[in-house]
Amino acid sequence: MKNKKFEIDISKNKIHQFSCDGGFKVLVVDGKVTIFATGYCFGSDENEPTYQHDCEKCIFLGWEWDHIKNKRVDLYYCDNEPTLVARFSDSPEDYTSGINFCYTNRFIKAAKTLAEHLELM
Repeated sequence: MKNKKFEIDISKNKIHQFSCDGGFKVLVVDGKVTIFATGYCFGSDENEPTYQHDCEKCIFLGWEWDHIKNKRVDLYYCDNEPTLVARFSDSPEDYTSGINFCYTNRFIKAAKTLAEHLELM
């Protein structure tokens, strides 16, 4: 088996997905590099935010599908507070946040599961 060499630009606070014989994702947060297998679902292979989000401290985790509104909900972990965020549109005020909402809000609960899986909390 030959080794494969990757030359990539790793952006801070973003999950990068790669495929080879299997696949893996890389997350860089404050100099800490986390590499993990892609067996865990992060919404899809398209791991890009749907909506604009203006906090540079937030780490995009993935998205969940809102079956009632028939659209994506972007999920973030914010290292500033720390807190969890579910963003519903590009409108600056169209989001919900708070770790305690993981018991009553399914999107915040999904963000918590993803953040725990990445050992962010």
